[in-house]
Amino acid sequence: MAAPAVSEEEGSPMFVHAGRLVRTALLALLFTTAAAVPAASLSPAATRPAEVAHVAAPAPKAPSAGVGVIYRVAGAPYYRVHNALLLEASSVGVKVAHVAVWPGNTKTPPVEVYWVCYHPEKSSCPSPRKANWQLNSVKSYADQKCVSGYCPGPFIAFDSSAGTHDGAFACWQPAGNATCSTTWPGDNKIYKSAGTLRVLHFANPTPPPHAPQKNKGSYANAPGDFTFLLHTVPGPVSAQRICYLRGTC
Repeated sequence: MAAPAVSEEEGSPMFVHAGRLVRTALLALLFTTAAAVPAASLSPAATRPAEVAHVAAPAPKAPSAGVGVIYRVAGAPYYRVHNALLLEASSVGVKVAHVAVWPGNTKTPPVEVYWVCYHPEKSSCPSPRKANWQLNSVKSYADQKCVSGYCPGPFIAFDSSAGTHDGAFACWQPAGNATCSTTWPGDNKIYKSAGTLRVLHFANPTPPPHAPQKNKGSYANAPGDFTFLLHTVPGPVSAQRICYLRGTC
């Protein structure tokens, strides 16, 4: 009777050792290859290729979707920061949403949506885009420490005598109340209301002396000058969650 077939791994010690060496070599090759492929990241434009594929990553859920978008306008002497809701991130840049103008006769101001890219002049930058904003870096609200005991809540648009801005809800203190509640009061609950709203956002606490006076805290000489700050907005004030305005929450 013929002897049963024996595999290399079931046979002699020499074959067992050889098989393990082959597997070890293959695994080492795979790890070496993987390590050689750089991971996609939101890094400065100078380190990125001129043309890259638009590979989308899912946007995080609120409140972590709040981001500070740091960019530079070609020929301008300053960096700028723009607080917005992150919708999508890819190797070409970020797609964000924000409210720029709040008409005084509505509780639901229009939301702008657009891309900010590392190479806005390239066809790889999707539309709609900010054609003159060159993305430098992106700072996530979720990665920041709480400020003065306040942590970022829902990403909101808010309007007051100082204009319309965007940031993360920290707390709301209606007129006559002794405490500032960190619970979002509900959509349509803050509209031309007396009281104090506190928000968290990225800004420069010491902007350049010759920066434009309007939104002065959004200017800086270097990207690292922008920090996560607590901002107090006196009433009358209006506020809404961006996701509510977009119908996505």
